[in-house]
Amino acid sequence: KEKMAEEAPQNNGTCDCCESGGWWSWQPGNTECGGCGHSYSSHS
Repeated sequence: KEKMAEEAPQNNGTCDCCESGGWWSWQPGNTECGGCGHSYSSHS
């Protein structure tokens, strides 16, 4: 399994993967999902 970038948002199970193939974007200081805005890592 490839190691995700350190700056990549971590999926702790609270958020789902985006249909586009990226993780939900986590906002700094926010514990909730920001939305599918950044695809740092692909889960395909």
